[in-house]
Amino acid sequence: MTVCRKISEVFLTPLEPSDAEAMAAAKKARSADVQSFLDIQIEDLKLKDTGKKQKNSEDSLIVLPLESFNLTPSGWLSTKFGFDLNPKFGKPSFLGGEKTDKASESLAMRILLDEETTAFFKRLDEQVSQEYQKIREVHWQPLVTDDLLFGGSSNVKVFVVLAGSPLTKLTVVANEKVDRGEGWPFLKDYLDKMVNFYNAEVKICVRPKSIWHFNGKTGLCLAATRLVLRARAKVENDPFGDDAELLA
Repeated sequence: MTVCRKISEVFLTPLEPSDAEAMAAAKKARSADVQSFLDIQIEDLKLKDTGKKQKNSEDSLIVLPLESFNLTPSGWLSTKFGFDLNPKFGKPSFLGGEKTDKASESLAMRILLDEETTAFFKRLDEQVSQEYQKIREVHWQPLVTDDLLFGGSSNVKVFVVLAGSPLTKLTVVANEKVDRGEGWPFLKDYLDKMVNFYNAEVKICVRPKSIWHFNGKTGLCLAATRLVLRARAKVENDPFGDDAELLA
């Protein structure tokens, strides 16, 4: 398992509105209409040096102009094992790890891909890798893996932001009910009920978060901006969950 250490954040091409009203309208349009991965022109993606060095790094490269995109405009993908609650390189503070000054804390989840999304991520990874290699030679770690633990299915690791900012927008679908929220306090109540979302179905929007470098390897890190988790089986309701009855 590789750890995603931030080298460079992914920024969007800045808007240049004529006034505050135009800026607000553009923001509303972006939030309401997330681009499908099928519409992304991968060959247009470039790396650009901001000239600003990141903390504890000599690198300042960023990816432009790709923002959040919808990986499931139709249908569902899935996750086999749910969230990685025992990360190899240290637990987040909300799981008992050390307090951190990081802007955000996340848990990783492996998303199983279909043929179309596999081809997309391989092309995306190749484009970013080629752009990076123009600047310096590195050992690029593939974004898509075919792990036997996942039955040989192609998959990508996505980080779900549960503390700090910006938080991943979460939706849980179970027992014919839909619940929406964000952050660790919202998610933790579902982990036991859903057996850590083992084999759950997934709808997801993601964005390239950063380019990481660790142990001589470099790669692209993905973050979820929106995540819908749907349990494949009904979740057992608490037979003693009626507080009013218990207090009677």
